[in-house]
Amino acid sequence: KAAFKLCEQQGYSLVCTNKNGNNAFFVKKILLNEKIKEISYDQAFHINSFKEYKDNSGTPKKITEKKVMEIQKSDLVILSSIYEGLPNILLESIALNKFIISSKCPTGPKEILDGGKGGLLFKVKNFKELSNKILFYNINKSILKKKLDFAKKTLNRYDYKNNLKNYSNYLNLIIKN
Repeated sequence: KAAFKLCEQQGYSLVCTNKNGNNAFFVKKILLNEKIKEISYDQAFHINSFKEYKDNSGTPKKITEKKVMEIQKSDLVILSSIYEGLPNILLESIALNKFIISSKCPTGPKEILDGGKGGLLFKVKNFKELSNKILFYNINKSILKKKLDFAKKTLNRYDYKNNLKNYSNYLNLIIKN
């Protein structure tokens, strides 16, 4: 909330946030138009805001109930990205109780899967290692359930309310000093 107020005072408007509330996007008020609209603090952290994925061509698409149902039907989610920021698909998959095999991008999957404690990781672009991980998963599903359980227990690290509170406390501390 402190960042929201500070940006507002400096002439910026909040335009969107991701579902977890740990990424907020601001623009100068003079840049607002029909396509870029200001949203309120409450609207920004509504649970359904800013859910998206990228299709095969890399174009951002909104997640629909159909996509959630597709994830729900699967046993396994595989992320083979070369680079990620915060891959929401992994957080959403854990919330849907799906096991994850992911590439070890420089950021994102390693942190979410806690270095492999919450899923299986493979080297970026190493598809032989990925295929071995898939085979390993198919043979060892019951053993690997412990990794999924671990991931679910640590999912609260990405809860937007907790993170927002932490950011707010930190920014208030900075402002006071």
